[in-house]
Amino acid sequence: MRKISPQASMILKKYRTSSIVSAPPATASLDQEKLSAKEYGTTLLPPTVSDDMAIIVDTTSKNRKKSAEPKKTALGTSTRKFKGYPLTVEQDHAVDLMLSGDDVKIEAYAGSGKTSTLAAGASVLTGKGLYIAFNAAIAEQAKLSFPSSVECRTAHSLAYAAIGKNYHKDRLNQRLNGTVVAEHLNLPDFILGFSKAQIGNLVIEGVNRFVQSADQQISIDHAPWGSLRVIEDKNDRLSLASCVLPFIQRIWAMMINQNHSIPITHDVYLKQWALMRPVLKKDYILFDEAQDANGLMLDLVGRQQSQQIYVGDRYQQIYSWRGAVNAMQTLDIDHACRISQSFRFGQRIADVANDILSNFLNAEVDIKGFEKVKSTVGSVAKPNAILCRTNGALITAILGNINEKRVAVTGGCSDLIGLLNAAKDLQQGRTTVQRDLALFKNWSDVVDFSETDAGSDLKLLVKLVDKHDIDDLIKALKSVSTDEKKADLVISTAHKSKGKEWNTVALANDFRHPKQKSFSDEEANLLYVAATRAIKNLDIEDCEAAQKAIQPT
Repeated sequence: MRKISPQASMILKKYRTSSIVSAPPATASLDQEKLSAKEYGTTLLPPTVSDDMAIIVDTTSKNRKKSAEPKKTALGTSTRKFKGYPLTVEQDHAVDLMLSGDDVKIEAYAGSGKTSTLAAGASVLTGKGLYIAFNAAIAEQAKLSFPSSVECRTAHSLAYAAIGKNYHKDRLNQRLNGTVVAEHLNLPDFILGFSKAQIGNLVIEGVNRFVQSADQQISIDHAPWGSLRVIEDKNDRLSLASCVLPFIQRIWAMMINQNHSIPITHDVYLKQWALMRPVLKKDYILFDEAQDANGLMLDLVGRQQSQQIYVGDRYQQIYSWRGAVNAMQTLDIDHACRISQSFRFGQRIADVANDILSNFLNAEVDIKGFEKVKSTVGSVAKPNAILCRTNGALITAILGNINEKRVAVTGGCSDLIGLLNAAKDLQQGRTTVQRDLALFKNWSDVVDFSETDAGSDLKLLVKLVDKHDIDDLIKALKSVSTDEKKADLVISTAHKSKGKEWNTVALANDFRHPKQKSFSDEEANLLYVAATRAIKNLDIEDCEAAQKAIQPT
């Protein structure tokens, strides 16, 4: 793990109460006097920061105590139909709750037709509705299902119409990176042993943490704790975080200045719009994929006077690392129900999903397979897709299949190539601005960090780099396609597989189980998401975690 030199540590101490550059006033500003006076005790950690620097901040406007799972409803079909098809009893019950006029939370498990359920409810609701989707493609697809009384939008499209359109489009099209940030801040080449580009990347991470939260002001909570975890000493981590905070503040002030030239992301104008406390003049709001909503969106929707209908699957929450708040688990709403009948896969795959959730999370879930689909769990000679937990396993799967099959990688390989180029830089004594490796001084630091619990995600990458020439790895990745339709085999991380499905799926061997020190609830969620991408055949022969789920000891 990276250490800060004694000389640098001495310099860092003064940044607990001062900064290299002063921060000008901004819409969301840091109370510097409060920060400098704040005492954190012997650990020198703020109260909301755990030992591994993960932040858990309750930022939403409603009561966010952990809620119990909704009660089961009898299965079967009802007399109510939508587009000629009868709803299940569970779906019918969900529609009845929507008609109550009160807020509703619908727990919809993998493949259970949640969008159809929302559309069925919207077809009988009166007044004007708003369906909020997480990307434009889903919003456009939803327009085909929902009645004309429901506006299908992304949050970003709403914010763009209100305020984003006032920014010059070039600022949204230009790439924001650590070097650009450092230039706008006029930083020296090195600060406390870190290059100005590395400091710039920390600033970007801090801005991202702020814009994803519901917070009104930038604070120590928005420091880039995820990247700082590679610094071994807790005091040094906190000191560097305090040093970076004024830079985060200054960059935010530049970003919200519509006359400035610094590039911005779409999240910047979304945050600025949310800070204006907009009123969405709708009778009801349908909030899809609520388990992956960040604090900003939950607060924005929660403040509305409209009826609020949240739908999602608490066990598909896999994005807490980028600010997601699991609304299905935290929202305490009286009217709650579940939809457990899957229309994607048969009972055998449903059994695996139930085993993962019950044996790894002690969840009382009974997902029902679709009787019209015959599913199997066992070895598959030629899977349509291989799903991996980490980039290291993804690269390994590519190398094992690239010479025999036409391979496509979901989302492409540009990020992987960037990661390998960063590893090469570190091996050759150069620093890198690649996010995963940005704060390491050399490759040996990466190797050491990979042997710790916090750095175990890098272990497979380290083995690959030690075993293969990096240029050969990059050459292999460049030969991979992104056209999944023409591929013999699709290889994807579990995160990028979400929302997709294949007839036959094989799970890689890098998923985690409860007997491993680094296991967390979200690791079980990730395995559940991966397993439920399969329709007909699920291969877990190489996946120890899935095997332990179905045969607990």
